[in-house]
Amino acid sequence: MFEYVLTLIPFALVTTVTLLKRRRYLKIVSVSSLICLVFGVLWDYSILVLWNIWSFNPDRTLPLWIWGLPVEEWLFAVVVGSAITCVTLLLAEHMKVLKYG
Repeated sequence: MFEYVLTLIPFALVTTVTLLKRRRYLKIVSVSSLICLVFGVLWDYSILVLWNIWSFNPDRTLPLWIWGLPVEEWLFAVVVGSAITCVTLLLAEHMKVLKYG
């Protein structure tokens, strides 16, 4: 039941380490995480679940559900969205696309 949540840990670590070292990214990562959360939940629930394209087995998810979705889906949207944003910002910084300092 906890395996899926455990797979999110590396993504959360990428975000945490990046934000601890580069606090200037906090605002853009927060905004992008919110956007990923909104669109991820809308996509999962309003299209895929309501149209019976896919479903979630309650025996394979944590017992906490929010608005028809397991908490893992909410975590996925926030954690993976913020990790992808952090990696993109770090790559842009490394390639000298972003100029700071």
